[in-house]
Amino acid sequence: MGSSDFTPHVENIGNVLGRNDNWFDIPRYQRDYAWDKRNIKTFYDDIVSRIGANNTNLSITPYFLGTILLLGKWDDSHKRFDVIDGQQRLTTMYLFLGAMMRVAEEVAGDGSNSLSQEDRDTLHALASRILKQKLKTQDIKESDIKNTVQINTGSDLFEDLIFGKGDAWHNQHPCCDAEKKLIEAYAFFYKNLAPEELSKNIVHVDGASYAEYLNAVYEQVMYPTVIIIAVSSEKTINEIFEAINSKGKHLDSVDLVKNAIFNKLSSQPQDEAKKEWGKIKENLSKESKGLDDEPWLSMAEFFKLFWTATQSGRGSDLYQKFENVYGNASVNELKDFVHLATRYSKVYADMNGLSNYFVFQKDYREYVKSDLIAMKELRFTQAMALVSTLVWAYEQNKIKARFLVETLDFLLAFSIICSMSNTPSNKLTKLYKKWAKSIFHVSQASGKNMQDVANCVKEMKED
Repeated sequence: MGSSDFTPHVENIGNVLGRNDNWFDIPRYQRDYAWDKRNIKTFYDDIVSRIGANNTNLSITPYFLGTILLLGKWDDSHKRFDVIDGQQRLTTMYLFLGAMMRVAEEVAGDGSNSLSQEDRDTLHALASRILKQKLKTQDIKESDIKNTVQINTGSDLFEDLIFGKGDAWHNQHPCCDAEKKLIEAYAFFYKNLAPEELSKNIVHVDGASYAEYLNAVYEQVMYPTVIIIAVSSEKTINEIFEAINSKGKHLDSVDLVKNAIFNKLSSQPQDEAKKEWGKIKENLSKESKGLDDEPWLSMAEFFKLFWTATQSGRGSDLYQKFENVYGNASVNELKDFVHLATRYSKVYADMNGLSNYFVFQKDYREYVKSDLIAMKELRFTQAMALVSTLVWAYEQNKIKARFLVETLDFLLAFSIICSMSNTPSNKLTKLYKKWAKSIFHVSQASGKNMQDVANCVKEMKED
């Protein structure tokens, strides 16, 4: 990768969001929004604590926000950039500005407070400036106007949080962990930018009005410096991404696996892999219908189970295992891996109740549900990969519902007995892994039928 492949651009974040009517798209295959309450509070504190007092005036302080890696040419106008790295900061900034816009409008329109007309006008102007210059592109045709930051996972909720009318945003219900975190971040900013809370956190200046304080916060949040790296070549951008994240910036193993796959594939199979990766996320994020459990599932937990049930190879983490097995894999082998993961994500979702267990035959549904819930509540996590291969075999029509129930009953009883008899954990883990892989491979193999799977399960019970 030569230095001519990219040129870093130093910008402040205000210029990035208001620049050339460009917009920033966070593809579905990218990591979902993941900042927790601690990250959000740190982001807020970093902004507000840097606002100082210069005699009777409020002052802002420069600071460095980090690097943003984009796919595209930075000198282009009215173009979409895919965000490869930096999506958490861009999304958080957009939520912050959206909350500030709403607070400014609400405070300005609240006739019960003591704001002067001048302050009301200032707040209305600030809200309009945020909307027209930062949150939206400035197109002549209204139909061409786009949000400057666009996400895929949780896009409808994201839109409602930022632009929804009135108090409707308070009633949003998340259907995945990313949506939960989007709501938490927006709610935190909304609360802490309101007059009472902001006054507790910002430096005090005699005679300063709330409108002045909020304007200072806006100027401060627009002032941080970022380094923009925009690259047209997907291969080059994946190399940069890998280099950035190998130097102290720790990504989840799943993200590293995803990047390794995309880096090894050319454009057409890569596009197919991205669609499949998006489908995995969709399968694990389907909305719950009256379940008591969390209505979404962890990508990291899924891939850990998926690897245990279907793959071989050793390593300290998922990424090392993947590299040891697929480091020199062909395009077709990588495509098969992603396709299998997509299919298996549905099995994982079904066994965790995201389909309300409707995939299981009606006469046996409650029995399957009872066993699966008992396994989770008793925390028999070592057995869950084996359980998943049984559900996989059922969905491949390699075992019948009654046989599935009988085998789950056996596994549940066996796990309870082992827990009461203090059977060594490592012995159980090896046993469960061995039979998970055996049942998966028999049910996956062409030419194998129900009797072959039944024989495999019989051997497991006798082991």
